[in-house]
Amino acid sequence: MRNPPDILKRILRRKAEEVVERSQALPLRELSARIEHMPPARDFHGALEARIAAGHAAVIAEVKRAAGCCARISVPRRSPLRTSAPAPHACRC
Repeated sequence: MRNPPDILKRILRRKAEEVVERSQALPLRELSARIEHMPPARDFHGALEARIAAGHAAVIAEVKRAAGCCARISVPRRSPLRTSAPAPHACRC
């Protein structure tokens, strides 16, 4: 495995650059003014509870085709999660 701290430093450096870029595109003062005029955020927990109370599914899921250092996850041949699409491969471990 390559040096994880270097990878983390690269990610943090890029995120800091993105914050600067976005701050220049939309200054905090203008963003704050926009937020004041927006409707309140949806009650996420309440929405899940309401679905459960109504007898509906309330599922939050993430399907991973690879994990860790790009170890592919085996999906059984007859699984409903199996797709013909190959998993994206962007790992550089």
